[in-house]
Amino acid sequence: MEIVEQKQDDAIHNIIKVFLAQMNSAVKISEIIMTHTEEDNELTGDHIISGLIYRLMIPMTDEDINDSFNTADEILNGLEDEENSEEEESDESDELEEYEIPKVSRKLKTNSCECDICKKVRECILKYDTYETYDPLVTRFKDSIKKTCIKHNIYL
Repeated sequence: MEIVEQKQDDAIHNIIKVFLAQMNSAVKISEIIMTHTEEDNELTGDHIISGLIYRLMIPMTDEDINDSFNTADEILNGLEDEENSEEEESDESDELEEYEIPKVSRKLKTNSCECDICKKVRECILKYDTYETYDPLVTRFKDSIKKTCIKHNIYL
């Protein structure tokens, strides 16, 4: 029985690791998009959604995979260390801004940068609705992007 439980735990750990690696890579793309957008100096939901769409549709390079898996390992190890630590740190200087879901639908904001990544992001956004997924996890990833856009009144 313990062997089966260990295999299940390992499988869950690996799925979480892949998810974290995917998110890490998407955030890196989002940051590139942000730095290539003239009027934005802060990461926005539009940048994040764009990065997620790009990462959904464009496979990672071997280097991206290695970097993202290393970061995922660091995050998972950090979570384990945090669970083992009794100390809690609180930083009262971090204030969260209030966010209201817009009542009016709006188009996802994109930049006009002509670098390869930004051009590919715009192309992916245009093709997002027709992008076919065959893997259940990839389908869930795509569906979560779609649900987020719907919830926040953003259309592509």
